[in-house]
Amino acid sequence: MKDYQPVDLPAFCNVGADVMGKDRQPPMGRQSFHGLPFLTGAPGARRPRKTFIAMKAAEDGVAIPIGRKARRIIFAHLLLESGLPDDGKLGKVLAEYVFRLSDGSEERVPVCERYEISSSLGFSRWIASNFKYTETPFLGVTSNRWVPQPRYEVRWDQAGYRQTEVMRDGPTWY
Repeated sequence: MKDYQPVDLPAFCNVGADVMGKDRQPPMGRQSFHGLPFLTGAPGARRPRKTFIAMKAAEDGVAIPIGRKARRIIFAHLLLESGLPDDGKLGKVLAEYVFRLSDGSEERVPVCERYEISSSLGFSRWIASNFKYTETPFLGVTSNRWVPQPRYEVRWDQAGYRQTEVMRDGPTWY
C-alpha cells in the first residue's frame, strides 16, 4: 500500500516485549492491521531485545523524525496499566502527541483513556469478569480483526449479537 508507509523505529525502542508480561507474545515484524502496514521490532529479527517505546509519566517524551510529507499518522499504541478500576474517570488525558511541522508550528493531540487508547491487560480482565464487555477505545480501532457473526445459526443467548453483523474484540495487542 503505497499511500501508507511504516516508520522504522528500532533506534527509538527502549523496552522489550516482556513489558507486556512473560506469557504474552505480541505479533512481530511486518504487520497489517485493518489493511494498514505496521512494523513491530527490527525487520527480520524474531525477538529483538528492544521492541517498543515505553513512556513513563515523568519522562519528557521521544522525538521521532518522519523526514517526509505525511497527511496522516496512525499509531499502534497500548496502555499497559489502566487507572479506571481505581478512580473510574473516563477520558483522562494520559499523554499527548506533539507534531512539529516544517513551518515551525506545533499541533498537540491529547491521548485520553478509553477514547484514543485503552488497556488490554488487567482492567479488561476485570471488566470481562464483572460486566461481560471488553474495553475497546471509543475513538480508536484495535489491531484485532472483526469477526462476522454466523449467517444462518446462532446460540439463543447470543441472538441479539447477530444484528451487529460483526463482533469487535477488545484490544489484545494494540
